[in-house]
Amino acid sequence: GAAGADAGSLGGLAELLGAGGQKASDAFLTDRLPLLQKLKRPIVVAFFAYCFYRGWIGRWGLLQGAMSSSYFDFLAVPLRACERSPLRGRAFVTTQFWASSGVRLTGFLIRLA
Repeated sequence: GAAGADAGSLGGLAELLGAGGQKASDAFLTDRLPLLQKLKRPIVVAFFAYCFYRGWIGRWGLLQGAMSSSYFDFLAVPLRACERSPLRGRAFVTTQFWASSGVRLTGFLIRLA
């Protein structure tokens, strides 16, 4: 009774926040290589720690990157650090937004075709 109602209300909250039924943008990689899914958190944290060590991202970039949920968030680092990038020196969250938007748009166009 009550336990089922609690689980249902939490599921509804998760869907409201965008977590329900939607696969991660890197799901086509992690579905084919399940090891990448199992090791995602340590790989993501290690990658962003290295980027912080090299000075490519700041403390907030390290925090946001370590909490990211997709391997495609890695693409935000060169967008921020490369000299020829139009987003050079911008906040990490800005470059992360543009990187994920590009990946999602590409996926949408592929599914549309």
